[in-house]
Amino acid sequence: MNAIEELTEFFAEIMKLNYIQAALNWDLEVNMQNYKSVEGRSKQVALLEKLIHKRVTAEKVGKLIREAEKLSNLNEIEKAMLREVTREYDLATKLPEKLVTEIAETSILGSKEWREAREKSDFSIFEKILEKTVELQKEKAEKLETHRDLYSTLIDLYEPGATYDWIANIFNPIKPKLINFVKKLNSSPNRPDDSIFSKQYDQDKQY
Repeated sequence: MNAIEELTEFFAEIMKLNYIQAALNWDLEVNMQNYKSVEGRSKQVALLEKLIHKRVTAEKVGKLIREAEKLSNLNEIEKAMLREVTREYDLATKLPEKLVTEIAETSILGSKEWREAREKSDFSIFEKILEKTVELQKEKAEKLETHRDLYSTLIDLYEPGATYDWIANIFNPIKPKLINFVKKLNSSPNRPDDSIFSKQYDQDKQY
């Protein structure tokens, strides 16, 4: 097994851990109505994030990447895989484990606070953890430092190559038109039939 094959196998396991984490998050949003149980879930997700981070930043990964870069017979799929694995490794190695786990835990706890604040129409319930979330994301962006501004650094994580200026150049020209369009919709006497949203549906038929 050469380096690229080992990397493929290694990151396939990491993807499975990501799927487990996604399932836990889905279960939190859909099934966990008891706020007291959310703290336990936050610890579970933080532990998974810690395990994933340890695997992605392992010395073995860096070694395999360097070996794979020397291979001359990679096909286009393997080249793309190596590019994305290298990017993920480079970014992950810039972030301390403590920060990664704290962000994961805070995200879950923040979900709980947000739901409670929405139900009670009380922003103060969510305000404190929102401030913490923003500070953690700023710290993350400062560690990564892939762009001149922090926001572009965070955007690039989810939309590689995108920046704040690039997005602003797309949306700023259409902003006035969208605002006027929304105003027209709100002032129109015509209202769509939205009764479908208030009907009751058999849960058994949804699976």
